[in-house]
Amino acid sequence: MAIRNSVPIRWTPRGLSDAGDGTNSFQGAEKTLQNVIPDPSTAGAWVPRPASIQKTNFTGTNAPAGAGVISGRLIVGDTEYGMVPSNLNPGKDEPYVYDLSADTFTAVSGITGGNVPTSPPTSGDWVPPILCQIAGRVIVTHPGFPGAAVKFGWFDVSGFSQLSTLGDLRNGRSTIFGNFPIIGVQPGMTIVDGGGAIPAGTTVLYTSPYITVLNFTTTSGSPVLTSAVTNNVFVGMDAAGAGIPAGATVLSVVDSVSVTISANATASATVPVTFTGTQIEMSANATADDDSASITIAGGTLTAPLWGAGDVDNQRELGNVGLASVPLGVAQMNGRAYFADGLDGIPFSDSGFPCRMSNTLAVQVLTTNDGLSVTAIAPLLLGAPITGGVVQALIAFEGEAKMQQITGDQATGNLSMNVLPVATGTLAPLSIVPCGGQLGTAFISPLGLRFVRLDGTVSDPVGADGQGKTQPFQFAVAPSQICAAANAAVYRVTVQNGMVEGAPYEEYWYDLTRRMWNGPHTFPSRLIQPWRSTFVLAPIGIPASLWRGDSYASSISIYIENGNQLSWIMETVLLPDNAQMAMNAMVEATLDCAATSDDQLVISALDENGAVLDTVAIVTSATNQSLRQRSLDWTEPVIFKQMSIRVSGPSDDTVRIGNHYMRYEILGYNLDDIGDDNFLLAEDGVTILSDNTVPPILLTPG
Repeated sequence: MAIRNSVPIRWTPRGLSDAGDGTNSFQGAEKTLQNVIPDPSTAGAWVPRPASIQKTNFTGTNAPAGAGVISGRLIVGDTEYGMVPSNLNPGKDEPYVYDLSADTFTAVSGITGGNVPTSPPTSGDWVPPILCQIAGRVIVTHPGFPGAAVKFGWFDVSGFSQLSTLGDLRNGRSTIFGNFPIIGVQPGMTIVDGGGAIPAGTTVLYTSPYITVLNFTTTSGSPVLTSAVTNNVFVGMDAAGAGIPAGATVLSVVDSVSVTISANATASATVPVTFTGTQIEMSANATADDDSASITIAGGTLTAPLWGAGDVDNQRELGNVGLASVPLGVAQMNGRAYFADGLDGIPFSDSGFPCRMSNTLAVQVLTTNDGLSVTAIAPLLLGAPITGGVVQALIAFEGEAKMQQITGDQATGNLSMNVLPVATGTLAPLSIVPCGGQLGTAFISPLGLRFVRLDGTVSDPVGADGQGKTQPFQFAVAPSQICAAANAAVYRVTVQNGMVEGAPYEEYWYDLTRRMWNGPHTFPSRLIQPWRSTFVLAPIGIPASLWRGDSYASSISIYIENGNQLSWIMETVLLPDNAQMAMNAMVEATLDCAATSDDQLVISALDENGAVLDTVAIVTSATNQSLRQRSLDWTEPVIFKQMSIRVSGPSDDTVRIGNHYMRYEILGYNLDDIGDDNFLLAEDGVTILSDNTVPPILLTPG
């Protein structure tokens, strides 16, 4: 017999919501979508996420010894660059390079106790290390660098090599003098000479042009210039002055006697002579004099990366001292390194040379002049079809208070910085991620996920007002520990959720195509990076390890994670009220699902307080595992005002969960009218009301 006064209900899961009541949220809002992701083949259906698979635990010949919590990471192509504590220099982070395709470590040269940073704290708020590839280097900003002459680090993979450069060395001095090319030479590159006057392990500190003006006596028709003072005149320098032909260079020097140039003087007189050349400042003093020494300068390569740390090269001979402070972050635009330098603004490097600033900081620096610290900086990509993927601007974050947009370039005369007209920002530098399509650059603001769109406007918090997920981010225990990454399909973000008892770390995924949230997932990341079409993560609680974490199922997917069988939970928000001021009874329901005969799906109906009203199970047969509607045979009528439905089970590649179908019978009374929370159905069909203070009252139907 048909159920009287009944209403059919369909509930299609369509993403997470903070809503406590689904009446005013979107249709299909879910309270929990733990360890499930959208089924790519069927709209509204969900499948278990694959387990993360370990790639390395930092063992092996080239791995850092005694590795601990990884503090910084960047994946470029198939290569991961990172920082991790080790016993090589206790208390310090060591740079590492890992080949993700071959699953092998690559040896890094140049590491010393003086050029690696102190390891950061592993809990609480922190300043996270930031890595960015710029030209032939991966720049590393890290709070553990001491400042002064060592403010940031780098992996040199430039492949730079300059052979047989002729320079003059002086015993006890750290400068190479001459007139050699310095265009590609950057701090940290190795220096070797043929005569052995340069100690092993010596590197470039900085380079600069060199000019000195001295009085010399010229003799017409002779290349010899005489003077009792020949200090700092070296072979190869250009010579210019009255009576000296254009293009003349220094061929030899006799100390305190004479200089021989490459052309004869055209007049006899005592005149000022200007000598110009170049110089390189080294990290060690030469151990002998050597005129016209053969110098070799080299950077690292992709297969033999060279580590270094120091400061920018910016004309030290003029008294400049590099960056004003240890930078908090770095980003690339037009081949330049732009540094987030706190209260000291945003200095930027030469194009193609991230460790060089040819002009002084008074020229190559942007200042906000608002008294706020620049705490992070990140790219905003172009969205035009022809130029898509190119950085069109940088977004500089001043904490949670303000954002600045940087456009143009110094070389083209249109470099500018303007405030974005939204008073927000982020306390989570690792949440700032460029995303695909027209979304722009994502970041976690104090109110949740936002996007700086490609046109420079800023979105409202994604999912506010119960239309998605914002509360875990609003109640983050340590916002600076929030970390995120995105590929073309999903933005994955981990947060320590202060709203949940015990403040667990939780990972949420925002589907960039479907524009909906899922999670929380049970393998949160301390650091995460996109790689090819998947992700590589450093999980919380498993130090010194890297794991592949797919955001889709494939032929290689497994469902055992870190030795544990994965399971999943899907729970609706409180289903919408029937708007008839009446209670409901449910005796008929089905669930669209698929599973193997080994998977028992457990379905529970829960009241407003989360108490279980009834529970049933679905076990499929070996011949009936396809996606189809399956009956939920409740043990008794489910009586409720509003309820939620929870479905759970073990994860494998055959499980699929889709629509909930239910038939509500609208009852003849409203719980709110009577003002009590306790209704029971007696055996004779009458309703028993009890407020726990008076004897039960029998309510006879009709």
